Amino acid sequence: ARTISTVLIFPYLRAKVVLQTSGRKVGIPELLGDMYQQGGVKNLYQGIIPELTRGVLSSALMLTIKDQIGHFIQSTLASSSQQQRRKPKKRI
Repeated sequence: ARTISTVLIFPYLRAKVVLQTSGRKVGIPELLGDMYQQGGVKNLYQGIIPELTRGVLSSALMLTIKDQIGHFIQSTLASSSQQQRRKPKKRI
């Protein structure tokens, strides 16, 4: 899902960066048209490979961290419940 959204939104993000770095005073739709006329679709998607790679690596890292935290919590809860079962109950 993230890859699809990146592919769809990338030309807009690229145009925004070009506007910020160039100082041009045009709108994003006009700049997208200029970029397309100058270099076609290739110009609109210049730099997408590093962005997709970053997104995939970021997602993989987040899933790994989430999985490790889940295992830690499960083992902590399991050991805590085992310790509670071992303690004799105090009688009043």
